[in-house]
Amino acid sequence: MSGPAPHRERGAVSEARGTVYLTAAKLWFLATGALLPILLARILPPDRYGVYKVVTGAMTVVNALLVTGAVQSVSKFVAEDVGRSPEVHRKALLLQGALGLGAALVFAGAAPLIAAGLRDPALVPLLRLAALAIATFGLYAVFMGTMAGRGHYGKQATLDFVYSTSKVALILLCAWIGSVAGALVGFAGAGLLVGVLGLLFAGTGRAGRSFPMSRLLVFAAGAMSFTLVINLLLQADLLLVKRLSPAGASDLQAGLYSAALDLSRLPYQALAVPVALVLLPSVSRAMALGDRDAAAAALRGAIRYVLIGVGLCATVLASNALPLLLVVFKSHYAGASVPLRLAPFGVLAFSVFYLYATALVGIGRPLHAAALGAVTLALDVALNAALIPRYGLAGAAAATTTALAAGAILAAIHARSTLRAPFPLATLLRVAAAGAVVTAASSLWPVAGPIVLVKGGVLTALFGAVLLLLREVGREDLARVREVFRGAH
Repeated sequence: MSGPAPHRERGAVSEARGTVYLTAAKLWFLATGALLPILLARILPPDRYGVYKVVTGAMTVVNALLVTGAVQSVSKFVAEDVGRSPEVHRKALLLQGALGLGAALVFAGAAPLIAAGLRDPALVPLLRLAALAIATFGLYAVFMGTMAGRGHYGKQATLDFVYSTSKVALILLCAWIGSVAGALVGFAGAGLLVGVLGLLFAGTGRAGRSFPMSRLLVFAAGAMSFTLVINLLLQADLLLVKRLSPAGASDLQAGLYSAALDLSRLPYQALAVPVALVLLPSVSRAMALGDRDAAAAALRGAIRYVLIGVGLCATVLASNALPLLLVVFKSHYAGASVPLRLAPFGVLAFSVFYLYATALVGIGRPLHAAALGAVTLALDVALNAALIPRYGLAGAAAATTTALAAGAILAAIHARSTLRAPFPLATLLRVAAAGAVVTAASSLWPVAGPIVLVKGGVLTALFGAVLLLLREVGREDLARVREVFRGAH
């Protein structure tokens, strides 16, 4: 009876160490992801930055499909039977190589159609250049999935770290040399570099007949449908700003709107995405055990914390739009302050929608999540088409915020019927009250320059104090925070 205990202890230590590795890599990924647009916007003028964001936005929709489907499917089947992992790995490389090359060729061939849809024929060569990144990133995803499934967390974290670092370094260096075209070459170069490193870590696997490739394809297709809708929701408003703005100003408008989105989405990336990564297995595990109440509690708790965290950031960003922009970006981006006063609240709504959609994926209903996303996307496109020509960037931010709020409401109603998970309305009302107090206080304290960062800290403390007074945050929440830090220690 003495054998299993040391094995379990070693497994627990390995998982704990792996969690530390991956957490560090993800924090670095978030830090570099936040730093890249800030530094790139200092190299490229707003109009060229807008072109870069439009091209990479279109390319990212395709890239995300390949990456998400591969990572999830490969890690699942490798983890189910590690002894079969060399065969799964090899077949995934073959499948992903074919899909990546095919997608890149289709994207390059469709470049004239995409450019025509955006009313800018000058985008054609840049879109074809961006296709290089699509061809390289599919294989990187297979290596990540294989190492996750095998439990090689150190190698997985190393690959993630190298990708994050090389992406920033290569894009900035190549943009300094060759403007937008150079930045796209740097993007593709990072994918190629990390693919070579992944080959050294995981190899090419071995041939076999015990695992049909169709299983990979079928499982990946379900994940891809949800990923497609999510990424279209993230890119639709920017692409419509490019298409619907006056021809002579569309690049500049896209650049300004991109700057507003870059700042607005930082809370989503830093808070909502990590919460969703924890929520998915929690809901899946609870439903597998038949404990619907536990799944509902996990979802409600996740929504509550995102409402508080992202709500705080949205309020501080919106109430200090111009001074924050002038500190983070150059003065050329001052025009982005108009959409920045609205866009953070759209990101808050999207964060709530994303958590509900993630829970639906966790209970085995990815198509339900994709359908809710499709309805939200259709409303988003319709509202943007109506408001951008009349109100410009403010119209885009208002349209997207309205559509995402509607999507979050629909997702909450659906979750209530499927998981019996009520929306934490009391939390939303208290967060709104705290936001109103912070906004009023912010208007009484106008600042300029780096002092706005100090002001942001003071407003954060005020927001927390209001929630304490309203008893939204209490001893139980503080105890959980302490436990997190003790666990990390």
